[in-house]
Amino acid sequence: MKSLRIHPATFLFLILLLITGYGSVLIPYMISIVIHELSHAAVAKKLGYCLDKIWILPYGASISFKEHFFNPEDEIKIAIAGPLSNVILLVLTVSLWWVFPSSYVHTYSFAISNFSIAAFNLLPAFPLDGGRVLNSILKAKLKPNVSTKISTALNFFFSLCFLILFVVSCFYTINFSFGLIAIFLFIGIIEGYFQGTYYPILSNLSKRPRQILAVKSFCVSSTVPLYKVLSQISRNKLNIIYVRYPSGQIKIISEEKLKKVLEESSLEKQIGELLS
Repeated sequence: MKSLRIHPATFLFLILLLITGYGSVLIPYMISIVIHELSHAAVAKKLGYCLDKIWILPYGASISFKEHFFNPEDEIKIAIAGPLSNVILLVLTVSLWWVFPSSYVHTYSFAISNFSIAAFNLLPAFPLDGGRVLNSILKAKLKPNVSTKISTALNFFFSLCFLILFVVSCFYTINFSFGLIAIFLFIGIIEGYFQGTYYPILSNLSKRPRQILAVKSFCVSSTVPLYKVLSQISRNKLNIIYVRYPSGQIKIISEEKLKKVLEESSLEKQIGELLS
């Protein structure tokens, strides 16, 4: 991971906690968020991706939706890792109460933080983890433009719901969190800048110029999507891919060429189209 950055909305959220008298939850809340983020990064690394940058958001993780540098199955696994880590921490904390009842006072805020982050991130709205899971499922069954429209509509719906809750709270006890969530979800529709981006890891030969490396070569059909080709890449070998066209023609793509293709194309495109 090259950089860890804090989204401006996170600062605003922390200030609201202080103003509204919830300053005592800052430390447990930030610990929960960081663990949430690191869980995404850990699963991504295990699946063969590296995190270019990560933004600390008020309610947890944001994985790149716009870049498409991972296949749908990997996207689901990476997205679920964040909320799952918070659920595990919540269960462990509650279990601790049974063994050491006196720990309740000191760990209650930590438990609530993990519950809130997990529950909120499971909402099917982008860029939340639940929204990413839903979008990955929709992309596998529907056309990309249709799945995007459904995700956008859900964002508008949840954003409107939280806006209404904020307005209603103004007549009782003002809940600024509802207003911030409404804005956060609305921004998720129109802005993709504050998102971590995952890039597939290929073997880095520049760091090992004098090593004798094993070579892996394999042949794929020209109609195979790029993400399926990447699943066959060996991280510790020099990869050479033979691309076979219906006409019988065979083209060779080197690892360096594949890296350039990744910078310019979606993983859902067929490898034959990228070479033509």
